[in-house]
Amino acid sequence: MLSQDIIERYEETVCACKSVNQVNQFQIELGHALTPQEMIQLLPSLKNEALPPAAKEWLQALVGIMDRYRLPLVPHTRENLHEGVTLYKGQPEPDKERHLVIAFTGDARRLMTPIFVFLQECNLNNLDVLLLDDSSKRFYLNGIKGFASSMAGLNERLKTLYDKADYSSVVSLGTSGGGLAALWAGIALQVDKAISIGGPSHLYTDSRLSAMPRPFGEFEQLVKAEKERLPKMVYALADKCAKDQEKLEELRALVPMDVIRVKGCEEHNILHYLYLKDQLGAFLRQLLAPQPPAIAPAQPKDTRVPTALNPLLDQSEHPTLKRYAIFSQQRTGSTWLCARLINTGYLGVPSEYLNARVIPQISQRLLAGKLQAGQKTTSLAGYLKLLERARTTAGGCFGIKVQINQLMPLFKNDQDSAAKFLQIFNAMVVMTRRDKVGQAISGAISTLSGKWFSDGQEAPIGRDKIPELVTTAYGLLARYQREAVQMDALCAQYKGQLLRIDYEDMVADVDGVMRNVTSLLEPSRVWTPQADRELLSLPEPPPGLLGQEVRERLLEFIQGQGDIARH
Repeated sequence: MLSQDIIERYEETVCACKSVNQVNQFQIELGHALTPQEMIQLLPSLKNEALPPAAKEWLQALVGIMDRYRLPLVPHTRENLHEGVTLYKGQPEPDKERHLVIAFTGDARRLMTPIFVFLQECNLNNLDVLLLDDSSKRFYLNGIKGFASSMAGLNERLKTLYDKADYSSVVSLGTSGGGLAALWAGIALQVDKAISIGGPSHLYTDSRLSAMPRPFGEFEQLVKAEKERLPKMVYALADKCAKDQEKLEELRALVPMDVIRVKGCEEHNILHYLYLKDQLGAFLRQLLAPQPPAIAPAQPKDTRVPTALNPLLDQSEHPTLKRYAIFSQQRTGSTWLCARLINTGYLGVPSEYLNARVIPQISQRLLAGKLQAGQKTTSLAGYLKLLERARTTAGGCFGIKVQINQLMPLFKNDQDSAAKFLQIFNAMVVMTRRDKVGQAISGAISTLSGKWFSDGQEAPIGRDKIPELVTTAYGLLARYQREAVQMDALCAQYKGQLLRIDYEDMVADVDGVMRNVTSLLEPSRVWTPQADRELLSLPEPPPGLLGQEVRERLLEFIQGQGDIARH
């Protein structure tokens, strides 16, 4: 256990080490224990010329890590409760909800990454982390030395360390060798969510367990005893790690598990893989997000005013000098892109103006008081002129979101007429999605829930609806594939400037995509994220646990139908 004054004694300690190995072991221990605020206090030691080379190299690497965190460092404090039991306490704003993670380290005695990286990547001031370390590396079967002598005893001791009423959510999480302990504790403590990242199954055995006929028998009994009260159980792994896949299948034979797979990853240590790709923070925040109930209560109706109808977004009349279209399918990120373009303040107010439900409503509002008795405007050209007068921003830019499923019915599925309509736009941003299976699943979830705007939470759909989600997604998959062919044909006829964007590219580099789009639409101005206004909130992706389960069932369904889907 590192003392609280270890920062002051860092230089003294490394200089007293007898070998490079001792220096490295000590600094690894620092990574296991110190907070971001503590780690940054070590950096001035670089000026000490007397430090051993191994210490200087480690500090230089630490500088590189800290440089990547441009946000303020999280203010967590470290409290050593017992050897192997440490509380990292956040500092939430007054009256803000607090959350707790009970974290079980693996054999490497960390959460696949140093604790200061874990805390900073989560970047949640209202998150407390109770970090546990079984230095015996026996999967917590013998508890934690001097604190509890068994897993059951450890669970009882943990109950005394926090008051569940103090937290809006409590999650147990374990990495590698701590994964099964996290599931075990999650059931015993009745947490909101229990997560294993690449952890062993109840059937796992090795030389440490060979003398025990059923080392995890108590876990099996607990699962059976609490089968009606299990928390949400989650297993996260690399989609190309065969060993972890075997563990998952063994666990799923005993207990229901939601599955999160990190695509393209072959490593057991998915957190390190995501860290290198600058995706770790988003992954952890989604993973730890509070879980809605399996059967959700009735949700209040979304009172957000659609962009197309919101009179606050109407503009003073400006001459329309250039027109562009966001040409898209459903579930391709077009809502996010349109909101971001609106927030620039100079690239129009693009929205679904061709939505059949929107046309009569916005026409009625924009025409109010402007028509003589009995006069009416029914032509598409007249409707667009109304829109341009109300939605052209200073500088003369008008934008519209054109979805293929709204465009084709407007022209009775006549391709030439639809293509002629698109020619009125000077530029066109085409948005599609390579992963058609994922697109169909997202569309099915939105269809059944009525929730088309992503707010970072799972849709309120119970697991009993999964069969219906699968069949709905199967139908949408065929539709989205047909629409993609139609869009390709229309793009081939288009004569203006065209930029293609895939959803996957936007997820990978949102600011890069915005730079490309804004350069196309207004090359005379240089867009920066800092200049965006906060006119509209941006959609946030949900954790994706429901979608992952539907994907597995859908692929099984497709194979049973003898159909081949591109995904």
